[in-house]
Amino acid sequence: PPGAVGVLDLRESISDDQEVVVVGQIGGIADPWSRGQASFVIMDPAALMEGEGHSENCNCPFCHKSSEETEGLALVQFVDDSGEVLTVDAQRLFRVSEDQIVVVQGRAKLDQLGHLVVAAHGLYVRR
Repeated sequence: PPGAVGVLDLRESISDDQEVVVVGQIGGIADPWSRGQASFVIMDPAALMEGEGHSENCNCPFCHKSSEETEGLALVQFVDDSGEVLTVDAQRLFRVSEDQIVVVQGRAKLDQLGHLVVAAHGLYVRR
């Protein structure tokens, strides 16, 4: 899709809840997948971030990271019409793997903790 921007550029320009096209590399933390959900973490391809794992008691990839540590990251969640995250592993649903570059279309916003979250409705895998 045309007009894709990196995670860091999107973070700088985002205003509330807006339609976006963002490019990123799956990863950025030790386990970028949300088990049983169509969601994953992407990082800005230009960001040189060293990801650390998150609490095993939490289903959220961002659970114990500060805003500074997640600045180059975005949580991508594929949602149904009611806004609920689809209950199927993203790896199985989209046949994607860590370190792949993807372009995501959706609505992005910053959550209460300052994390960039994309409610996605489109995915393009760069191969």
